Amino acid sequence: MPRTLLPLLPGDREEQRCFAFFRGHTAPTFGLYDAGFWDGLLLQISHAEPAVHHAVVALASLHEAFSCGTQYQPGRDGYTLKQYNKSLKGLNRYISSAKNKSLEIVMICCILFTLIDGFRGDYGSAAKHVQSGLEILSSSPQDPHNIKVLHDDILPIFFKLRAETSSFFVVESTLDYPLNTVEVCIPKRFSSLNEARDTFYTIMSVVPDFCRFKVQALRKRESGKLAETLLEQQSYCVSLLEQWEAGFDDLLSQLSTSMDSKDKNGAILSKLHHATVATMLDLTLTDSLCKFDRLMPHFQRIVSLAKSLIEATEGTETLGVELWVDAGIRAPLFFVATKCHDPSLRREAARLISPPGRKSAWHSRAAAAIATRVMEIQEERLPCINVAHDVPQFLYMSSLLPSKIDLASHQAKLVFQQESTFGGDISTFEEVLKW
Repeated sequence: MPRTLLPLLPGDREEQRCFAFFRGHTAPTFGLYDAGFWDGLLLQISHAEPAVHHAVVALASLHEAFSCGTQYQPGRDGYTLKQYNKSLKGLNRYISSAKNKSLEIVMICCILFTLIDGFRGDYGSAAKHVQSGLEILSSSPQDPHNIKVLHDDILPIFFKLRAETSSFFVVESTLDYPLNTVEVCIPKRFSSLNEARDTFYTIMSVVPDFCRFKVQALRKRESGKLAETLLEQQSYCVSLLEQWEAGFDDLLSQLSTSMDSKDKNGAILSKLHHATVATMLDLTLTDSLCKFDRLMPHFQRIVSLAKSLIEATEGTETLGVELWVDAGIRAPLFFVATKCHDPSLRREAARLISPPGRKSAWHSRAAAAIATRVMEIQEERLPCINVAHDVPQFLYMSSLLPSKIDLASHQAKLVFQQESTFGGDISTFEEVLKW
C-alpha cells in the first residue's frame, strides 16, 4: 500500500502497516473461497470497531511472520499478543457498554480469536472460543435488520471453523440439545458454488451437535423423550445431507464447462467436507461391528478426494493454499486416521496430513504426529492388525480433548479418553507427545 494512504487507516503507524498487510495479503489469502467476508465486510467493520481492528492486526502480524518463512516462536509473539489482548479488552468493553449490541461484531471477533489461537497452537483456547460462539448464538436475539449479513456472510465461516475443530477434538458443552443456533434452509436449486458451499457450512452447524449428543445418549442408555428427539434429529440430519448432495451434483452438471481451476478445487473441497460429515454421522449411527465395516468405502472416498485436491494444488503452493485449502484437507484426514479401522488406509491418511516434499501449513506436522500417536494408543492392546475387522469397535469410541501444542519445542500435551468396552467405563489419561 502506498505510504500516502496509511493515514487513512485506523491505529498507530505499526497497526496501519499490519492492517495494510492484511488488506493486501491476508484478506486475499483467506478470501480464496470467502472473498465477500474477508476483503469486504470485515475490512469495513474493522475501521469502525476497535475490537475487530486489533484482532485483524493480530492475525495479520501472525500471517506476515509466516509469509517471511519465520517459524512461530511462543514468547516472541509479543506484538501479536499485545494486539490480541487489546481486542479482547475492547470486545469486553463493547459488550458491557454498548446499548444496542451487534451480534455480528461479537461473532466476527469469535472467528478471528479462533483463528489466532488455532494458528498459535492453542487448540484448547480455540475450542473455547467456538463454544462461546455457540452459547452466544443460542442465547442472543438476532437483529432482523442484519440477519441476512449474519447468515450469509458470517455464520458459514464460523460453522466451517467449528466443524474443523470437531473433526480434531471433542468440545464438551453444557448446552441443551437441540441447540437454538440457526435454521437450515436448502434452496430447491443452488444459484452458485458460493451459495452451495455456505449452505453446507450451515448444515455443518447441526450434524456435530447431533453426533456428540447421540454418543452421550448411547453411553447413558438414554430412553424416553431424549431418545425420541435424537431419532427425529437423526432423520433430519440424513435428509439435509441428501438434499444438499443432490442439489450440488445438479449444480456441478450445469457448471461443468465454465468452472476454472479455483472453482474446481473449491468443488472438490466441498465434496470432501460433505463426505466427512456424512461419514461422521454414519459412524455415530453405527451400533455393531458389521455395520462399522460398511463405512470403509466412505473412508476411502475421503482419502481419495483429499489426494485429488493435494495433487490439483501441487506446484501452486502459496500461503493462501496453505492456510485455507490445506486447513480444509487436514481435518478430514485426521478424522480418517483416528476413526478408520483399516490399518493401511488410516496410515495413508496420517501421511497425507503432512506429505513429504509439500510445503504445507505450519502445524500440519503436529497434526500428523498427534494422529499417529492416537493410532498407536488405539492399537497397542491388539496382537495383530491386518484388516479392519481385527479391531474391536469400542477401541474407536474414543475422544481427543483440546490440546496445547508448543510449536517451538515440537511437543503437545494430549488428553485422551477411551472406553474399556462398548458402553463401558471411560478412562482418561494425559501424555506429552514430542515429534
